[in-house]
Amino acid sequence: MIAFFSCNKYAAYSGTGKITGYIKMIDETTSSIPSPLGAVTVFLHNNKSNVTSSYEYETVTDDAGYFSVSNLDSKASMRVFVRFTKDGVEYASDTTVTVENAGLITMYVRPKYTNGLVLHFSDSTGGSFSNVAFRIYTSGIAASMDSSAYAFINTRSDSDGNYRVFNLQPQIYYIVAKDSFGANLIGVNDTVLITSDQVRFKNVPLK
Repeated sequence: MIAFFSCNKYAAYSGTGKITGYIKMIDETTSSIPSPLGAVTVFLHNNKSNVTSSYEYETVTDDAGYFSVSNLDSKASMRVFVRFTKDGVEYASDTTVTVENAGLITMYVRPKYTNGLVLHFSDSTGGSFSNVAFRIYTSGIAASMDSSAYAFINTRSDSDGNYRVFNLQPQIYYIVAKDSFGANLIGVNDTVLITSDQVRFKNVPLK
């Protein structure tokens, strides 16, 4: 049995109402399937504020993303919100409910990516190409030389053939990949334009 302890900053606020629910993550850059978000703080405020430094109740989700907050005024309208930053990316979700009508709520937290790039490396059949060595350059001249000493990023794709990077400067980036597939040497030279407040998805076929 898991016990949930919610914190009430002001002892004068108490009642018989309860809000329960689940917090789930949706990150379209990896999967459209929601996943439970455990060990995150859920804040509640009855004046619709979404500032984490100003709240009246808080609790922490369990491994299944479940939370419960008791001793609420059943007639109150509460703003329920989650907000945190990880690796420079903000994650947030909020909703407003009337306590007596809330039922079991589900909230979906989404990352607020800016100036992002998601690459997917594929083979000649369209299948994913994992562990591809590639470099990203900020200059066409540097890309033509293809020296890791001048690379902005020098890495490999993951097991699904993907690579993700965010908070880039808006500009043109040059992608150079060279790898071997059996006895064949394959590669690609490509460009991608990153603009402000956008996540760009790009397929990179290796030939």
